[in-house]
Amino acid sequence: MVAIDLESSKTSTAWVDARFFSLHVRSLVHECRVPWRVIALLAHVPSRVVQRLAGQGDRPIHRIRVIDAVRILRISADDIDAARERVVPAGSTRTRLLALQKAGCDINELAVMLGVTITHTADLLSGKEELCTEMTRLRGRAACQARGLLATAESMTTL
Repeated sequence: MVAIDLESSKTSTAWVDARFFSLHVRSLVHECRVPWRVIALLAHVPSRVVQRLAGQGDRPIHRIRVIDAVRILRISADDIDAARERVVPAGSTRTRLLALQKAGCDINELAVMLGVTITHTADLLSGKEELCTEMTRLRGRAACQARGLLATAESMTTL
């Protein structure tokens, strides 16, 4: 399991060359078949940094903060596999799915975003399914983030 380092990326003042970390992120995205936003969430690194490392930004990134580099290196394919196996409560995922649905996403789109079946998505939406994998939860958070929806389930209850 990845330990959370609470030091803020924004307060870090040391920098390193980004090339190696870009290769690491791209490798994880390709080999593990996960969106770059999931890597950002797992690593606790700002999405914009990981987006640029993944080659998805408007310009290449040449350097990153040491704290972000360390957090990115801590993420491995094993961590991603563990997130696919670890079972978590589905309440926040349901809230996110409802927010995505309210924003115009249909059940087919939601299933693709989560990487699960339409049946499982329907069960999550209805509240019939009370558990999901950590990966499903992360992919739900990433989908909300990509659409500019609030990142926390608590904030979304007012949507």
